[in-house]
Amino acid sequence: MAKKIALYYVPNDKKNAKSPKKGGDWRKKNRLVVRGLLIEYTLFYFLYKIYPVLHNVSQYLKRMITFPSGQRRLVSPAERLANAENMRILRNQSTRNVKQEWDYERPCEHCGCLYLRSVPLSKRKTCCSNGKFIENEDFPKLFELPATLKYLLLERTEHFSSRSSYYNNVFSIAVTGYDNGRDVGCEQFNMAASLKMNGRSYHFFPNSSNQKFGGISNFTYDGSFQVEEHAASINEGEVDRRVNLSFLKHLHEELSDINPYCRELVRVGKVIHRVDDFENVVSMRAQINQVTNRFEVGVLVSHDNPLEMVYTYKLNGATISVPMQSAELEPLVYPLFFPFGENGWSKSIKHVVKYLPYLTARILMPERDSDSDSGFLQRLNKDGSRMLFTNRFQLMSRNMQHYIVEGVSRLVDDQLSFVKANNGFILNSIPEDITDPPEIDEERVEFTSTSKKFLNDSITGSPRHLKALAKNSLLIVEEMGKPHGFLTLTCNPYWPEIVERLFPGQDAYDRYYIFSYKKNNHNFLLLDPTS
Repeated sequence: MAKKIALYYVPNDKKNAKSPKKGGDWRKKNRLVVRGLLIEYTLFYFLYKIYPVLHNVSQYLKRMITFPSGQRRLVSPAERLANAENMRILRNQSTRNVKQEWDYERPCEHCGCLYLRSVPLSKRKTCCSNGKFIENEDFPKLFELPATLKYLLLERTEHFSSRSSYYNNVFSIAVTGYDNGRDVGCEQFNMAASLKMNGRSYHFFPNSSNQKFGGISNFTYDGSFQVEEHAASINEGEVDRRVNLSFLKHLHEELSDINPYCRELVRVGKVIHRVDDFENVVSMRAQINQVTNRFEVGVLVSHDNPLEMVYTYKLNGATISVPMQSAELEPLVYPLFFPFGENGWSKSIKHVVKYLPYLTARILMPERDSDSDSGFLQRLNKDGSRMLFTNRFQLMSRNMQHYIVEGVSRLVDDQLSFVKANNGFILNSIPEDITDPPEIDEERVEFTSTSKKFLNDSITGSPRHLKALAKNSLLIVEEMGKPHGFLTLTCNPYWPEIVERLFPGQDAYDRYYIFSYKKNNHNFLLLDPTS
């Protein structure tokens, strides 16, 4: 031991090395050196070996059990073994069966809409707003279906449902345009799918020079001949005919008789054929507008051909663009949904009937039918097992998809118009001499200004919306810890609960709201521990 210590400290005087009195207390000095080295080595071992292990163990124990209040408790070895056993049992047992059935015994007491049994009775209000839309006089009502259209929907469902958008385009008076920076409208798919659109939609009246086919030309001029040409252009190159000419002619006759907009166009066509005065444009325009109440028709001489007249159309007191918040927008664009020219949603009722609940009610709420014993319009489902209450929107599934997509675009456009009109008040940059907020612009106006704009977090995709999503994610991680897995759920379009709600000629993509509704309720049942 003495030799080992001497390696650390040896007195200068080797002769007196063994004499503590003459060479000093060198043994004490050796002990201090050794003690310092031991302390240094112990700290090194603790910092680089033991501390990381203790730190990881402490973090693991903190994440074992986290309570909503933020308090944590340690899990005993017995509990740990019990949890491991439960996980083993869950892994070995069969997949959990989430049973979903439609509640045919308890439909909505106001309108007869069906819900899944898993939906609580207190939440079955989205169809008719708990009966408020039926009793509310401000909610736009629809008349019962006319005979020809009703026959096609109930007896020729397999053909008419998937091709309803083609039939509607033949008689649509106002044209739909898509503002998405491209020359195409809705995106095309090479497989069965729902409708998809990027951008925004707008609606306007074409003149007689830039539209050969459409509702205006089909009702204003020789109707049967125009309809035949339009049908031929739609069916061109198709093995399976998209539209049936006989069906088109019967619908043309019916709409010409019951739709007020179509009747006016027929009267305008008669005046145009009767009056052959190309030299007096003013007189011709006056004679045409004497037979119109809803439209204002303009007459111009074509620049290319002086003997050809160009006719322009617009609503009385408006421009060629159809205002997005006008009650006449829906009957002009979708005459098959509104065959009697009934008014749709408008700015005048927005404080009583919000647009999104209105759109939901149109899709879900069954409609009345005086010829049916139940009092509702009903049709046998796809597999022939049950009679279902339905409406014209569900039976014209492809046309309904256009209606929903353009309706959502209409809703977003209304939000952006409000933000644009009130941007100065939101950013506190309104001039002092203005005391009232400006009116919302009802026309289609491009957002070309480069000034600062405010978009709140309710507008999907806006900077504030993305920041709100990021904040929510960070808060969840802070409270609950890092996720241990990523769970995704999907739907089988051939589940019996989905197929039994379809009509002949339809699939899950034609009635995609059933597909989404079913999937959301599956997620609810999987995440609800009481179910």
